[in-house]
Amino acid sequence: MHIFTSYVYSLSDNFKTYILTLYVLFLLVLNFLIALILDVMTVAGVQRLVKRRGPWEMTPGFLDCIAMDVYSFPAAHASRAAMVSKFLLSHLVLAVPLRILLVLWAFLVGMSRVLLGKHHLTDMVCGFALGMFHFSLMETVWLSSNTCQTIISISTLSWSPFY
Repeated sequence: MHIFTSYVYSLSDNFKTYILTLYVLFLLVLNFLIALILDVMTVAGVQRLVKRRGPWEMTPGFLDCIAMDVYSFPAAHASRAAMVSKFLLSHLVLAVPLRILLVLWAFLVGMSRVLLGKHHLTDMVCGFALGMFHFSLMETVWLSSNTCQTIISISTLSWSPFY
């Protein structure tokens, strides 16, 4: 971290602000992607474990099998919509109308799946609860800047444990 900080101090004020903003945005995006991966893996695991079919007995199409949308409990769309909206509400400064629209969007995503006959209402409720749980879990284990830098350096194969 101190290498990055010393680099930023040598820059002009406007560019410093720009670099630090990008750095904070990078931390947000990396933590958000980890939360999404956690959500996808958990929902897919619970769906494979419970194996509850949707309210209308339809044979899943080819795209449903690719998108892992064969089982209905818990609702993956609702889980991700709840987690994304809660994440955006807590990390972005939004005006009140945008906050209302974001919550309404998450609710309508869940209800549209019920109206399409893909999920029961209880699937939606459990999906929303699972999304809120994933958000609170990610906030609890929020990755620091040093951890994010280590993850990126490992992924770019420039990591050395001896420095």
